Amino acid sequence: MKRSELLVTASLLPIDYALTVIVLVLVYHLRFSEFVSEYLPVLFVLPFDKYFQLVFVAGLIFVLSNALVGLYAIRPKRLVNELLSSFLGGTLGTAIIVITFFFRRDLFESRAIVLFAWIAVVLVVAINHILIRIMQRRMYRKGIGVHRVLLVGGSAGEMSKFLKRSPSLGLVTVQAEIDVPSACEIIPQLAAKDVIDEVFMLDQVGDSEIMQKLLDTCHDNHLTFRYATDTFGARATNMSMDVIGGMPILEIRAGISTSLNVSNTTNISFTFGA
Repeated sequence: MKRSELLVTASLLPIDYALTVIVLVLVYHLRFSEFVSEYLPVLFVLPFDKYFQLVFVAGLIFVLSNALVGLYAIRPKRLVNELLSSFLGGTLGTAIIVITFFFRRDLFESRAIVLFAWIAVVLVVAINHILIRIMQRRMYRKGIGVHRVLLVGGSAGEMSKFLKRSPSLGLVTVQAEIDVPSACEIIPQLAAKDVIDEVFMLDQVGDSEIMQKLLDTCHDNHLTFRYATDTFGARATNMSMDVIGGMPILEIRAGISTSLNVSNTTNISFTFGA
């Protein structure tokens, strides 16, 4: 992972919390405004000082809920997934607050504020994440924080062209190699020069020994290894998947022992260390 990705992810937490607190305060004033009170009569008056104390706890609940649904993933998500996670996080946080107030009715009874808060928090968090991801993608276009990739396999040339047309993905092709043996030879050299971060395996390799050598080479040089899922069946559970250039790509996460089904009859076992 890149420092820029860590910085973006780390900045999302305090920004989301601050925006949530601000928007909850605005929701209170909106609820008791003359305009809203005209259509929704005030049946429960909550002193602002008491509400203000609850706001900080509610903000923490919303942020933790967002984290639980994976909103603070280091790798940028698709826009649709970002919006969905914002909605799920806001909904989960609202549900927790509603359940809490159900057992402690002396704390809070304004259903209108809860409804307004749910809508407002979901919107403000979603907008914040969209703006930050747009900024991150612009950084990618300028070459800041990109992942430098070695492509391996017969589809390397096609994938290289796609990545060049899609700079917002944050993936830059360092070199494209057709066969695995050549890739195994060049990886240590590229790693020593610190010009590579990841290796993409895009085609099937029938020789288990050659494939094992590629995996070991990536491990020895502390590189992320990713492969196309239509290349061979995966039996490892600790993986993450993305779609790049129309091809499903799996990433083997560090620190696990993994078994990959390379062919119908041959399994390859390998271990990635932290």
